[in-house]
Order: sequence, then structure tokens, then C-alpha cells
Amino acid sequence: MNNKKVLIGLVILMIISVVGLTIAFFTDTVEIPNVFKTNVFKTKVTEEFVSPDDWVPGTSTSKTIKVDNLGDVPVAVRISYTESWVAKDGTVLSGVQDGNRAAIINFVNTSDWVKVTENGKDYYYYKTKLTKDQSTNNLIDSVTFNSAIDDEANCTSTSSNGVTESVCESSESGYGGATYTLTFTAETCQYDSYKDVWNTTYNIQ
Repeated sequence: MNNKKVLIGLVILMIISVVGLTIAFFTDTVEIPNVFKTNVFKTKVTEEFVSPDDWVPGTSTSKTIKVDNLGDVPVAVRISYTESWVAKDGTVLSGVQDGNRAAIINFVNTSDWVKVTENGKDYYYYKTKLTKDQSTNNLIDSVTFNSAIDDEANCTSTSSNGVTESVCESSESGYGGATYTLTFTAETCQYDSYKDVWNTTYNIQ
């Protein structure tokens, strides 16, 4: 009787072993591509300026700057500038004489731009975002050499045979013969991220 139980047990074990060897699993792998297309970010800065070589106090030179959005992404715009005066002999001038600025930047459309001082630097933010094919208005229209600037000339006299000649010439360390450089920096940024990118609290509408 015990031999029969052992034999039956062996048969069951063999059947389980055979079944175990022949079990197959149904499997499947599915790849689902997710395609993301990005919009085009494209802006253009347009400047109109002809460098004068006869700039004298009291005269103005035309200068404009604006930004266009040529892409699909709405953008925010801000502009900053730096200026420097260097005398003929290389002396760096302050650009201010007796409280008067040597160069006067003539801003226009101030209703469209707002001046914001951040970390000691002035930025001019365009108040509204630019969507596709929109443009800012010009920030400035000209720059004037202040007529209040006085660059007293140095005069020397010579006499010969009863004739005296006096020659007067601008000081090489003054504003006469100096070079004025005005540099504008235009920045554009994806509108919905400009606060993080520029670290500003100003609200562009």
C-alpha cells in the first residue's frame, strides 16, 4: 500500500514537472510616441543712426531703436544703455559739467515704456507683451550735444615783425575733439518666463 502511495506521488510530481516546463506567458510591449513641436522664437532689433563727425554743442543727431517679434512666441522687451566720453588725449570724461549732462538722450513714447531701476541699473521696459508680427514704438528719437557745455579753448600768441597771431584750440583733455559712445542693449524674453529670467518684479501686461 505504501508503495502505491509513493508511486502515485511520483506520478503527480512528474506531471507537475512536465506542466511546469511547458507553461508559456503571453507578453507584449507597446511604444507610444509623444511628439512635442515648439514654437519659433524670433525677434529683430532695428536701429537708425548715422554717426556724425561734426557734432557740436546745441545740435541733435537722429537715433531710433525698436524691437519686432517675428516669431510665434509672445515676448517681453526691455532696453538699457551705457554711455562714455573719451577726450582726444585719452582722458575719460564724466559726461557731466556743472550739473549739466553733455549728451541729452531724447526719449519719446514714454507712455509705452517705463523706467525701472534694478540693482543700480536703469532698464526701460515695454509695458505690453509683443505677439507675432507686433513691434515696439521707438524708445528715443535723437541725442543732443548740450549747448550748456563749455569747452574753453587754449590760446597762444606769437609776434613777429609787428604782426601778432593768436591761435585758439580746444583742450585735448576736454570735450572738443572727444568721442562719445552710446551703447544700447535690447533684451527679449519669452513672456511667461520674463520675471524669472530677469529677476524683476515689474509687471508687463
